[in-house]
Amino acid sequence: MTKVRDSSMHLQLGHILNENPHASVDKIYRMTREKGLIGSINTVWYTLEYMEERKIIDNPRCIIRTCKNYTNRHYILKTENLKESMGFITENRDSIDMVHSMNAYQGTYLYVKTHGNIVIPDTFQILEDCTWSNFVPILPHSIIEEDLSDALETEPESESVLDDFCVDKTLEWDHKTWETFYWLCVNYRMSYTNLGKLIKKSPQAAYRRKLIINESVILWYPIFIGGQQLYELLFFFI
Repeated sequence: MTKVRDSSMHLQLGHILNENPHASVDKIYRMTREKGLIGSINTVWYTLEYMEERKIIDNPRCIIRTCKNYTNRHYILKTENLKESMGFITENRDSIDMVHSMNAYQGTYLYVKTHGNIVIPDTFQILEDCTWSNFVPILPHSIIEEDLSDALETEPESESVLDDFCVDKTLEWDHKTWETFYWLCVNYRMSYTNLGKLIKKSPQAAYRRKLIINESVILWYPIFIGGQQLYELLFFFI
């Protein structure tokens, strides 16, 4: 059971998951065995359960690739009217994926992630308007400071690029596919039986819908060595 609680094992399993986000537990076990990390599939199960229970890994995040009709984009905005910002978010809720808000220096700052163009009122100051051409999740490389210096030396000098983040195709999802995607965002690794119950379809139909979704999304697992409760969310401007 030592490996179940071993932070270095959590780090290596987290990287394996991010390199193979669609892999089953059986496949993860085979990869850990080949690397000489874990010799029992039960240990893999127990370790992953331990990591999930203690929020060392979280449910995979789903990022839809930029398509002809789906553009990943973000804005950084400033306004002096908090009430107006809430109205702006409500009016554009169908196009907004995420909002971070911070009150500072007698103003309200908004980070707004969208999947398309939205009309910014003149009363907002646009500090940044950026269309995403790439997505790079940040993952920990070490659990102690001594190893971190070695890990940083092996990192590429330039930013890694996902070649297939932008695709030359149209995202053709109907209402039922979007409904399935929203449930998968809650738990992407749920069984097809449970997914089928949520969308009121058979496990086979749930499997086929997930295959369609998998073609257009990028998955990554947030890793919080020691547990998510030890981390603070930072939102700042440069």
